[in-house]
Amino acid sequence: MELYKQHKDYIRVQAASLTVMMGWYPFYYAKLQKEVTAVTKNVSSYNYLKAGLKPGFFRSMIIPLAFQPVFPVVFGISNIIEKKLCMFPIVYSANTTFEEKLKIQHINSNIAYFSSKFIAGCATGPFANVLMTYQISAQNTGKLLPAIRTVGLDVYRGIIPMTLRNGFFALGIFGLYPFFEKTLNKTNIGEIPSALAAGIIPALVSSTLTMPFDNVATQRQSIGAKIAPNRSTFEVISNIIKLNGYRGLFIGGAMRFCSTYIEIVAFNQVLKLYQQYL
Repeated sequence: MELYKQHKDYIRVQAASLTVMMGWYPFYYAKLQKEVTAVTKNVSSYNYLKAGLKPGFFRSMIIPLAFQPVFPVVFGISNIIEKKLCMFPIVYSANTTFEEKLKIQHINSNIAYFSSKFIAGCATGPFANVLMTYQISAQNTGKLLPAIRTVGLDVYRGIIPMTLRNGFFALGIFGLYPFFEKTLNKTNIGEIPSALAAGIIPALVSSTLTMPFDNVATQRQSIGAKIAPNRSTFEVISNIIKLNGYRGLFIGGAMRFCSTYIEIVAFNQVLKLYQQYL
């Protein structure tokens, strides 16, 4: 029975992630294009967004669709890690009062909760890096299969920043949003305002923390080994800062925030509906 319940939960997560994809993907497409061309073109994110709303932009959507089955995996891994972390024994001193023990246990459970989301997100980094490398090539060439043939097996450039980027994103969507929504629900502002407001801080934190890693990973993935075989991650960071200053690490941030906010709020609300009716 427990196994059936877990499978049903994973199916709901999968269905929710697929349902909301059409809402956030145009903004993500614009963000990615802004990052890829940041060192060569000065095109506004709005113009990329307009391009992303045209029918042709969906040609590269099949690749992020392939990543959606990973959402239930992150959900499952995070739950397992959280339970394991909560099982670690806590050592108290002889003078620790009962109230202090409760406070320590509460802090420990929060650390386990947020850490599990970050670790589970990081675990998806290698797979995400493969898909993102192919997606960037597909958006640049306009054709999926030729893009995959061009990239070949050169799919692990930028894997470290991509791993960290996925960790912070999972922390936002699976950790921070439910935490803030639960907190806001205790107030009297209403269910819908709570749901909308709860997404602002997680989206802002997630976007801010992920953007530097996102930009570096995108540059590494878009360069390709054939063009710059010896360019390391640190050289890419140095080049970004040299051309655009430290703000270059946050290029595409507005589109990233929009896509993250829509995905975080819509995913969690759709997931609640599926949990209620499915």
